Amino acid sequence: MSRITAALFLSLVAAVAIAQEGKPTKAQTLEFIQGNLPGSVTYFAVEEYPDGGRSSNYGDITDLEMSISGSQVMVSYHDVVKTRFIFPGLDPSEREDKNERYLITFDLKDIESIDAGSAWIVGHVQYKDAEEDSRFPVYLVFKAANGKAVVSKTVNGETRQIAVAEIPIGTDVSGTDHAVLEEVRNSQLFKAFEHLRKLSGAPEPLRF
Repeated sequence: MSRITAALFLSLVAAVAIAQEGKPTKAQTLEFIQGNLPGSVTYFAVEEYPDGGRSSNYGDITDLEMSISGSQVMVSYHDVVKTRFIFPGLDPSEREDKNERYLITFDLKDIESIDAGSAWIVGHVQYKDAEEDSRFPVYLVFKAANGKAVVSKTVNGETRQIAVAEIPIGTDVSGTDHAVLEEVRNSQLFKAFEHLRKLSGAPEPLRF
């Protein structure tokens, strides 16, 4: 058997194996991810104070874009939070508490595990203090193997190397004890990223 014939045979065997497993190809997985990643996320958190005051914090994640080339992932988005304070006897006041542009890059081959995570604070309101039905950002969390700082995170032009990448994908409703996190872990989008991570040759986490 010639080398060319052998190569074609091995390619055919690989294609048949993929078909038998019923797993999407890399191209199909990328297409699904791009088609299901939200372009924006709106969130808010409200807290009532004992003296009748109120803090209303509103956030918008916009311009959420992702590109994947080979196993290299690049994510960019704009995150703005504004807070409105209302106190008895005083005129309402509003201020901007966050205006940040993010650029996150990493290699899926460096990612050991993927999880779901929720923001613990929006503006001045923590999850535990927020009125029911407040909505906190939810992220897909990509964790590098051995905690290595292989993720590049740039915020407003300032770059740091860290071990975790967070991609916003939705909201976590207060008063539900983070039930949405399990929904995210069981979602098709989560499974698509996990499938892509494995296709990229990433290491598997240690299990005993």
